[in-house]
Parts: sequence; structure tokens; C-alpha cells
Amino acid sequence: MPDTPTGLPTDGASVILYTDAQVLLYKRDGHPMLFPHRWAIFGGGIEAGESPEETVCRELRVELGYSLIPRDLELLGRSRVIEPHHNYLVHYFRSKLNQDYWDILLNLHLVAGLEREGEGIAMFSHGEVDFLHLTCQDRLALERHFRGHDFGFID
Repeated sequence: MPDTPTGLPTDGASVILYTDAQVLLYKRDGHPMLFPHRWAIFGGGIEAGESPEETVCRELRVELGYSLIPRDLELLGRSRVIEPHHNYLVHYFRSKLNQDYWDILLNLHLVAGLEREGEGIAMFSHGEVDFLHLTCQDRLALERHFRGHDFGFID
């Protein structure tokens, strides 16, 4: 995939993992060039020859040890992110969480080879999400998840 002059990927894909009342998010650490120390939806840059669906499945497998297949994903929409020297499109999906949160948390500490990113993970309700430090586009995706497809985004 071509990169921008700053070395950042041009497009990305993210997925909201949810239960009936909560969503699973992770807190970014201070290392990423964009949006350090914010709560975020899982995802990453789309690699060459990869679909957005394949991207989120890869990212979850590598970062959480969580297995998901593309047909488990529901497209929420797309968002154009424009930052200084960086302009990219993010494809947002959601998928019902098919594993217990505590098992995922345990995997993060026991499974060797996971690319542990961020400062931690946690489950949040809609009301709790309102108080988190999130990027604007992730907040839109979460609102669309909780409120329905009529909220924000490019379809």
C-alpha cells in the first residue's frame, strides 16, 4: 500500500466489538504518531492486496489473539480523516463479541507473539463512552453503532 510522505498508511479499517450493552475499546499509548493516549476502536492500516474486512480480521488476530472472519462484519460506514500532512479514509465495521471479555484479557497476558498495543482494554456502555477521550471519527462510529445508521458518516 502506498504511504503518505510522513510514512503513515493512506487508508485504514476499524471494527467495534460489542455485546448487547457494551463495546470493547483499547487505550492507545504514547507511541503512535496520531492520537496518542486516546481510547480507540481496534483497527489499522490496510496493507497491499488486502480488503478492509481482511485488515480488521488481521489486526484483531495480531493484537488481541481474537479470531474473526470477514462475513462476521457489518459495515457501519466510512469516514474521511484530514489531519495536517495526512488524509485518509477509514472503513468502520462492527461485530458481535464472540468471546468472553475476561478470556480476551487473559489472552493478552498469556499468549506469546501478540503485538500488544496500547495501555489496556476495557468494556464501556453508551453512557460511559460519552466521557472518554476519543478521536472525532471513532466517536462518530460509536454513536452510529449505538444510535443506528442514520447517524453521521459517508455511506
